[in-house]
Amino acid sequence: MTNNGQLNFNGTQNNIWETVPYAAAFVKKSRVATSAKINASMVNSTAKPDDDLRNEILNALKMNPWIPNALVNVIVSNGRVVLEGELSCSCQVEATLKTLDAISGIIAVTDSIKIKSKTNAEIQRAYIEKAIASSFPGLHNYIKVKVEETVVTLTGTVASWNQKEQIGRMTWNTEGIWLVKNEIQINTNQIF
Repeated sequence: MTNNGQLNFNGTQNNIWETVPYAAAFVKKSRVATSAKINASMVNSTAKPDDDLRNEILNALKMNPWIPNALVNVIVSNGRVVLEGELSCSCQVEATLKTLDAISGIIAVTDSIKIKSKTNAEIQRAYIEKAIASSFPGLHNYIKVKVEETVVTLTGTVASWNQKEQIGRMTWNTEGIWLVKNEIQINTNQIF
């Protein structure tokens, strides 16, 4: 219905995101001036309690491999979702928002996620930890890797001198590492 250049929509939608295309299509067909104010007051027919909606969102985010666990905080109030936290790239933010598209009951989304790129040290630490985990599957939980600029410090416990040396050599193969402090202890009584 139009009234003094104002367009009002009333009705029921399963998902609030469906409102926008219908409003835009109606404006095109009815030749309402583009400066007209559009009020889309749609009632969300699949309204859910905030706790249920928050849990559904968190479960969906956990299932998405692009989104690191526990880095996105979800706040839900009357179907309005606020996303907070830090992710390492915009593709993760896009994946987070795309995940919400499939969830009914969301009225609005406020994206307050900050993008904080990983430092080179974090990337190197992750690379070294993955190399240790792939070479020594049962041992990687016992080795700690600390990277400060170009220096890596390895700590933990292994069962043999050979394991200690292999882990040290793998660390040296990481790009950008100038010094490896191999402080891994050897405990021959411990079996990994």
